[in-house]
Amino acid sequence: MAKLSQFSVDFSEALSSTHPEVASLLVCKLCDRLYKQPRILSCLHTFCYKCLQYEVLKQGGEGQGTIGCPLCSQQTALPRGTSSLPDNHVITKIQEAEAIMSGNIHCTNCETAGAIAAARCNDCPEFLCAHCLSTHNFMKVFKSHKVVPVSELSQQDLTAFSQPLSCQTHKGKPLELFCNTCEVLICKRCTKDGHQEDTHEHSAIKEVWTGKLPALNTALKVGREHQDKMHVRAKSLNGELKLLEQKEEDVRGKVTDSFSKLKELVEKREDEVLEELERMVRERKSSMFQAHTEVMQGMKKLEGFCQFTDTLVSQASPAYGLTHYNLVAHQYQNLAATIPPSNHMQADLKLNWNQEEITAALAKITIVDAHKPTEMPTVPQHWWNGSNNLDVTNSTSKDDDRRHSWSGVVKAGLAPSTQASPTTLNNLSHHDTDSGASSGEDNVDSPAQVARGTRAYYDKVQKEKDKRPSAKSAEKPVFPHKVEALHKFGSPGSGAGQFLFPHSIAAGHNGLLYISDGQNHRIQAFDRKGKPQFTFGKKGKGRGMFIQPTYLAVSPDDHLFVRDKGSKRVQEFSNKGQFINQFFMDNLHGARGMTCDRRGRILIVDKGDDGYHQGVAFYSPSGALLKKVSCPNIPKMTVYANPVATNSKNEIFICDHVSHCLRVYNEHGRYVRQVGNEATIDVLMGVLVDPDDNIIVLNGITTVTGHNCIDELVRYRVDGALLDKITLSPSKQSINTLNLLEGRYPVGISNSKNWCLLYGRI
Repeated sequence: MAKLSQFSVDFSEALSSTHPEVASLLVCKLCDRLYKQPRILSCLHTFCYKCLQYEVLKQGGEGQGTIGCPLCSQQTALPRGTSSLPDNHVITKIQEAEAIMSGNIHCTNCETAGAIAAARCNDCPEFLCAHCLSTHNFMKVFKSHKVVPVSELSQQDLTAFSQPLSCQTHKGKPLELFCNTCEVLICKRCTKDGHQEDTHEHSAIKEVWTGKLPALNTALKVGREHQDKMHVRAKSLNGELKLLEQKEEDVRGKVTDSFSKLKELVEKREDEVLEELERMVRERKSSMFQAHTEVMQGMKKLEGFCQFTDTLVSQASPAYGLTHYNLVAHQYQNLAATIPPSNHMQADLKLNWNQEEITAALAKITIVDAHKPTEMPTVPQHWWNGSNNLDVTNSTSKDDDRRHSWSGVVKAGLAPSTQASPTTLNNLSHHDTDSGASSGEDNVDSPAQVARGTRAYYDKVQKEKDKRPSAKSAEKPVFPHKVEALHKFGSPGSGAGQFLFPHSIAAGHNGLLYISDGQNHRIQAFDRKGKPQFTFGKKGKGRGMFIQPTYLAVSPDDHLFVRDKGSKRVQEFSNKGQFINQFFMDNLHGARGMTCDRRGRILIVDKGDDGYHQGVAFYSPSGALLKKVSCPNIPKMTVYANPVATNSKNEIFICDHVSHCLRVYNEHGRYVRQVGNEATIDVLMGVLVDPDDNIIVLNGITTVTGHNCIDELVRYRVDGALLDKITLSPSKQSINTLNLLEGRYPVGISNSKNWCLLYGRI
């Protein structure tokens, strides 16, 4: 049949203006364009042939043997790849009919480019220009053919424009019969070759179709009833989702307030226990000091007694001895009465702490799910009776009985299960229609695709309070050490490995280095030695094309996200540069950087303006806006290429270059602390996080020309303590942005000099 691409009319404009409902029917949901070689999946969704080829590649290739529907995820078998999927003849027929109704159709018979068709031969079938029409009418063999002028085609029944289906077994023979035994369309020659009349039952196609229509209409009615129920449930779920989000914020606030009170109680009890400890120690010390004084006094008395008595015994005459005897005896009695008891005072103190009981008590603090699940309306299994027929014996539909609404009368040959049989269905084809991959001229853009320990925890929270130190109370001085440049690559130009104002750099998990080549409107990939590997993209607004690509981010699954400045969108690519998806940043006022967290969310810094707060927008991997977090404590968002980074806890670090520090938020967007100050950071040009969750500040200097460039890396531990400083050598190399290769090798870009520097490991 005549290919749609052969018609000169602009169908997108014509259909949307004259038949909007038909235009919607004829648009592929993947590429948002009119169908080209429409193919049907087992779920009955239709997509362009090339769109399905891209989808198969995205899902693992044809070696998987199946494809999941991009809309409903139902699996369809691919016994012979995407070519085994059946053509959607109905869509193709409508396309041709709409083209005919639009006029200005090209001749499909001759090789003259742009020849306007004057008539159509329904028997050939071909659209004929005036020259071909004259030749056609001249030849006797075509005398019996029905030729209709194009001007009269619009008044005919559109079904008359349908091309006859041809038999794949007997090429060129029209399919005129239906084999009831095999349940396939056949030609007359098939009745003698494979579908013999003595063993196979044949019927006229129209007769069989008329017999199957009641079952189809009943199934359509029931399907629409359940579709309405699904719409009601979807609306209900949307309301429940909003309510859930409200409940989440409410419960989150209560959790925060409750644990704040618990923290106050714990801290109060800590003070009470410490006071008790001080009291006990004070009392015990007082007793011990008193006893010690008594012992020392007793020792001195004994010392005097022993010394006097010893002298008396050894030196005195008997007369002198007897003179002092009573005095010694009296003192002896006194000493016997004043010697302290021999028992000692114990100094043993213990904390009565039962970690298991405390942990168990904390574990009882939980979130209670009071949700009562509601039944989702589904398509019952009773719809299919297990054979190749639709069971619709009872066509009465009841809203409260889905089983009966899907039970039901006649034998109607639909697909034998929810898994279509593309091998059988694809036995049908149009004359002059390619059944494999489409030709090169039919190019289609790729398709769219939280019980912690008690005291330790509170100590940590206390340390993380935002108490910004002044320059006078800065950290202990750290002497910088150098890291030398190992290799330079790149030069000005548009060739492989050359740059024109490179903007950002990202390191893939595959070891490759991606650089956004701004004025060349492309992305270049390099190995770790700076050798060019491949390039993708060119100037334009199509999918996979760029107008000044800027910020780059790599997701946990090694997909590359590119912010395209000229088209205000973000495009997603595989690590080999294949286009996957795109989304537009309509909710942002001005993107100022981009990164991916460990959950795969894309975080984009928004500079804000005209009443909009600057902050961070969270997008899902598919491009859905999840939420926006306002950052009112940051006076102005930086214009440099690395203003945001995340760590393994999904904490968010945002550059506050006015205050010379990093503002830290948790994964829910709540501000928790700051890192750094003006004593350690001069010109804040970006932030990175290494594999050990160390925070690396890209510290800059101002050159004599007034430009800022990265000249030092300031490294902090995750708690914000200063770790070290690393000076880039040689210095003042106009490095505007920098990232880390696997193994902690810094790589910097100079967008003014159009080259890159690879440094030694840090």
